[in-house]
Amino acid sequence: MTDSQTHPTFANAGKRVRSEPLSLRELCCLMTLASVTVAVVTHRTWNTDERWLLGLTLSGTLAAILIARTFRWRVCLAGVIAGTLGGITTICVIGRDWMVQLDELASRGLGIAEYRANYVAAAFASVAFAVLLAMIMVGVFRLLVWAIGTGDRSLVSLLRRRPLSSTIVIAGVGVAGLAAGNVDVIVAPRSWKATAFLQLERIERPAFARHGLFTVRTGSLSRDGNWLLVESYMPGIGREVAEKAIYRLDPQPHAVRFTDHPERACFVAFDCDGNRIAFLEWLGESYHDRPAETHQLRVVDLDHHTSETLPERPRNADVHSLQFLPAGSLVIHYGDSWNGKKGYTRLVRHEGEWSRVESSDNASFDARSAIGLEFGREFQMVDLDTSAPLVTFPASWMEEMGNVNQMHLSPNGRYILAGPRIYDVESHTTTNWAGEDTWASPLLFGFSNRNLVAYYDHSSTYLRGRMSFLCDVPLAKRILDWLLRKPLQLLEPANAREVARTRNLSSTPTDVVFSHDGSRMAVFTDEGVYIYHVPPPE
Repeated sequence: MTDSQTHPTFANAGKRVRSEPLSLRELCCLMTLASVTVAVVTHRTWNTDERWLLGLTLSGTLAAILIARTFRWRVCLAGVIAGTLGGITTICVIGRDWMVQLDELASRGLGIAEYRANYVAAAFASVAFAVLLAMIMVGVFRLLVWAIGTGDRSLVSLLRRRPLSSTIVIAGVGVAGLAAGNVDVIVAPRSWKATAFLQLERIERPAFARHGLFTVRTGSLSRDGNWLLVESYMPGIGREVAEKAIYRLDPQPHAVRFTDHPERACFVAFDCDGNRIAFLEWLGESYHDRPAETHQLRVVDLDHHTSETLPERPRNADVHSLQFLPAGSLVIHYGDSWNGKKGYTRLVRHEGEWSRVESSDNASFDARSAIGLEFGREFQMVDLDTSAPLVTFPASWMEEMGNVNQMHLSPNGRYILAGPRIYDVESHTTTNWAGEDTWASPLLFGFSNRNLVAYYDHSSTYLRGRMSFLCDVPLAKRILDWLLRKPLQLLEPANAREVARTRNLSSTPTDVVFSHDGSRMAVFTDEGVYIYHVPPPE
């Protein structure tokens, strides 16, 4: 018997001559890989379709290797067959959901040719992906058998014969692994790393839905950034039924119960002067049950665990949101989460007594600025202390800016943001950040305390349209999302110069907020919330 038949190498590990039976070493390798497969498949990261593909393909490949070695067949061929069968079986399982979706589309009178073509492409891609996984498993098996071998051509023997070359190769592999794991740092070494990530239940976004609405995740930060509010709701259904939670971020994010009945607390808002929150609490059988009698405004001190009920009430049940302004002023915005704001009530406390200021104009206030925006028949910048108008804009300007219900004013009062447009009050110029391709418009989330606009390049999202079938391929969507990741950037509104950026985000942000003192930033995504420490200006 030749040396290559008696001693395993990486090239012939698991692929021995027909006269050699399954060894105990190979059996131990198979058992080890089986344990690893169970741990991988049952990990909570994967969804149901991904578990089907991983479980059927990897377990089938291990079984095929065992059978091939027992009957002295070729391991590589057995792996390809197992991968193909695993992919086909996975398509048979998850394909039932595809058929249900096609039937639903057909029942609504919609064309299904494009969807059918996507599903066919996804089926072939899933099988190819399964074959690739099977080949990886075969390679890992061969490498493991070669690594623990004891012959002259084993890994240990190679290290003894060529220590320098082996060390260089091992170091190169280690450096390549470190580089792959820290590619974001290499590409942008000064990018911000999240100080914490709050993992939440993932918001799934199907390809289509009957109601056409999707859940959004948003929230806010407290004055010093030590407290975080997280809300999830569907615009149009109402924030009064939003799922909400408050987290203490230091030393590690953990949920804090802020009231005995959090399900009855709506429109939670942080105080900009202290660690307090205000919210609207309903005491009836439902939110709309006798609101004039059952709605009350509550204020909770998060540091001292005390609360009080304000003697004032909203003027009607159509509340859009609550907002604190400096010196304890509380604003009740009216309207809804779909059509925007419609008037407001401003409650001002002076020497223990509350006074009310009612307005039918829509308003956009920022607690970091002494200037606010009010728009009714006219659009004005107003002084928050005196309510005196500072600048009045003509109707043509409002038509040019578009949706005024989504306007934000920078803390210094120089820039007004409306969708993809930013107006410079000093130079009287409007910049349309959307460019010519409005479908790939960037997302602008407002201003930081340093008057920088939070910018996210949304163009990569629409690149998925050309490869939309990959979204139905288990695991492929994760790879696609990783390849198309983008950072959140903080840009100068006047010239779009980048001042800072985060590391690449796992998915498109749904909201970006800053603490009142500007020390922290929170980025909301479908997977959770990224928390960043905002360094002081250089």
